[in-house]
Amino acid sequence: MSRTRILVAAVTAVVAVGCDSTPTDRPQPARPAAASVPTRGNPDVRTGTPRPDPKRLTYDPDTLTLTVYELPGGPAQWMVRAGGQRAGVPIAHTHRFPVPVKAEAVSVFYAVPNGGTSDPVTLQDILEAHRPPAIH
Repeated sequence: MSRTRILVAAVTAVVAVGCDSTPTDRPQPARPAAASVPTRGNPDVRTGTPRPDPKRLTYDPDTLTLTVYELPGGPAQWMVRAGGQRAGVPIAHTHRFPVPVKAEAVSVFYAVPNGGTSDPVTLQDILEAHRPPAIH
């Protein structure tokens, strides 16, 4: 083999290997982190779904009516979960329970579009938040 052919073969091999390699002077492009599915009932750290404010919610045990407040920062859905239910049921701004319920057994929370949910509060928490302070 002539020197020219050997030189051309060597240069071709170096160029071919160089084309397939990743340059080391440039950083690798960032890959998006894998989205994790938030655990139901826990705050979603990505969207900051804080626990509902029981002072802003109202529950009237005489009329069995729960009233929720407008959530800031985008679409969310208020939910209730009675004792024995595995999942929450979507509710409107004002919700009337068809039968009397145990205040300590009914949870109120909200869900955000990415699947995250807030920590729940119970109807009992709401009643206690509106109870006048005891006078000693």
